[in-house]
Amino acid sequence: MTSELVADDRVLAEAAEGAVRLSAPGTLKGLIEISGIGIHREPARPFVDLWLVAELVEPRSITRLPGTLVTEIVGREFPLVRLPWRESGRAADILLTLALSGRLPD
Repeated sequence: MTSELVADDRVLAEAAEGAVRLSAPGTLKGLIEISGIGIHREPARPFVDLWLVAELVEPRSITRLPGTLVTEIVGREFPLVRLPWRESGRAADILLTLALSGRLPD
């Protein structure tokens, strides 16, 4: 499994060719903030088509068995998952740091 940076913190969403296309604002393209380390420039894809929305929320607000959640972006509905805000950010930082160091498991 691989991952590629598209955008960090701010994302532009626009309808395009029957999809919702996501990209980084021009001044932020290729920049990612790694908590406790700083802002780094990384290779980035120019865009990606949206297929899932992750909402970062207070852990206590998460329902254990929420059923099917959806949200609307640019007039289209997408599946929604609610993740604990601090834990998911920490996990992403750890994964990126491991990927940059070449220490991710196969």
